[in-house]
Amino acid sequence: MVTLITGGNDNGKSEYAEDLVLKLSPGGTSAGYTRLYLATMSARDDESLKRIEKHILRRNDMEYITIEKSCDIGSIDLEKYGTDGHNTDSSHRILLIEDIPNLLAGEMFQGKDFYPNVSDKIINDIKKLVSVCEHTVLVTNEVFSDGITYDEYTTTYLREFGLINQAVAGIADKVVELVCGIPLIVKESANS
Repeated sequence: MVTLITGGNDNGKSEYAEDLVLKLSPGGTSAGYTRLYLATMSARDDESLKRIEKHILRRNDMEYITIEKSCDIGSIDLEKYGTDGHNTDSSHRILLIEDIPNLLAGEMFQGKDFYPNVSDKIINDIKKLVSVCEHTVLVTNEVFSDGITYDEYTTTYLREFGLINQAVAGIADKVVELVCGIPLIVKESANS
């Protein structure tokens, strides 16, 4: 099952996603589940360092294996992560990807280089990871409603971001939007 969680900044998306992973993997490691947390934010300033620390502290007792990667997530071999340290099937592997906006920034802005057309790569990378997990929870953001005209880089970023969100929502079994911390079901298939 794939769940996409969206909403505005600081609206409880991360907490909701982490709680959902716990519900999807009752008993954690002792019940045979492997909880993977794919952290995509690169620490670039004091604010991002504080956000990362906050997320690490909140996950402290949740039995996550944390993988930090801000680009090229398709190169991650999730099959090597199993409850016994050996390759396992996907039946008890739960993946949380936190989050799509940071992943997109990591792919587009590498060092001093700018890569404007990365949405297809990111979508394919996500599909590859989803294919080896029983459940995948993805966190994204809502940044399209301000009506402001931006520079070329930001406009390109928003275009690619929209393409990724549409594709991931299309493959998701469930899409949840958090509004003022309240989860609203936008899409739900029969098997979710």
